[in-house]
Amino acid sequence: MVTSSFFSGYGAVRLAHLLWEQGVEGSNPFAPTNNNQGVTSFRDSFFHLIERIMVKHIILWTLNPELSEDEKNAVKAGIKEGLEGLVGKVPGLIDVKVTVDGRLASSTADLMLDCSLENAEALKVYASHPDHLAVANTKVRPYTVQRACLDFEL
Repeated sequence: MVTSSFFSGYGAVRLAHLLWEQGVEGSNPFAPTNNNQGVTSFRDSFFHLIERIMVKHIILWTLNPELSEDEKNAVKAGIKEGLEGLVGKVPGLIDVKVTVDGRLASSTADLMLDCSLENAEALKVYASHPDHLAVANTKVRPYTVQRACLDFEL
């Protein structure tokens, strides 16, 4: 049984790792940094990032069952590459992760998109952005038969 503390602990560790990668002062006790670029401490950076992540956009897709396993793998790789490549191109899109591996037999979907966006307006921009539509129309929609979406504010 997985408890909610597992997820909140994982989230805190992930956030701490992001701060450490950015060289935020006080985020790595083994290699102290002093990159004071408008952020005064690990604590301030931590809360700054929490405030930035306002909307999650989660999609579950089921691929067309007529595709062979090799075709499904190629489609998954194309979707992953296309959607994860949107970071830095779509304003307000903070992070994109497409999960294609590790699917258990109990799953009812083939792959998952997990996006973090700055706010609800950024989600609207993402939905209509030409680069996103190009990926959706060429790499996703032709190969999927079912889509479930959950958008929520943090």
